[in-house]
Amino acid sequence: MGWDLNLDSWKPRPFRRECIPPSRNGLPQEFGDKPFFLEIGAGTGRHAVSFAQQNPCENIVAIERTTTKSCKASNLVARVQATSPRPGLENLAMFQDDALNWVAHHVGRSCLNGVFILYPNPYPKPSQRKKRFHFMPFMQALVEGLVPRGTITLATNDPRYFLETLVVLPRYYDLEILSQRVCDPRRTPRSNFEELFFQLHVLCYEVVLRRI
Repeated sequence: MGWDLNLDSWKPRPFRRECIPPSRNGLPQEFGDKPFFLEIGAGTGRHAVSFAQQNPCENIVAIERTTTKSCKASNLVARVQATSPRPGLENLAMFQDDALNWVAHHVGRSCLNGVFILYPNPYPKPSQRKKRFHFMPFMQALVEGLVPRGTITLATNDPRYFLETLVVLPRYYDLEILSQRVCDPRRTPRSNFEELFFQLHVLCYEVVLRRI
């Protein structure tokens, strides 16, 4: 069954920061006032570690809510640091936290160079629509947090979620589609989910949106 893309009766809801409980972690002091990247749902940390290694001049905060995956991410960081010939990953902060709480209290206007949302739960049932990222008030905070021309990169294996993102975000937020594509299964997977989908020959989709 296809999703209902009739949005005539829908409009973004305001994000009420004052109603959000505090986060368990703060913004690393060593990051200073420099804009940083944010990964939501970092899983076992594969993408965040790779990004930090490939972009040593860029800071990234990676947030994972679950205890099991957060522990695996911390272990990955420790292994990389232990096997590196010199200190590394100082530009990466890996937190176990709720991204909504963390963003509400630590993401202000124009402080994000980019946001990564890789393979979020698509919440496919019609009754779950408000839980999808592009329908959450939380999205308002993410967009306002972007610097001009900052980007949101979203990947999913659900074509309906992909299509909905393409429709909702450019229409209701100050975002334009920079690129949209089917992910190349020959490249190195960014996450455990992506690796599994590639192995099963499941099509994966990516859209990059830029703040206008």
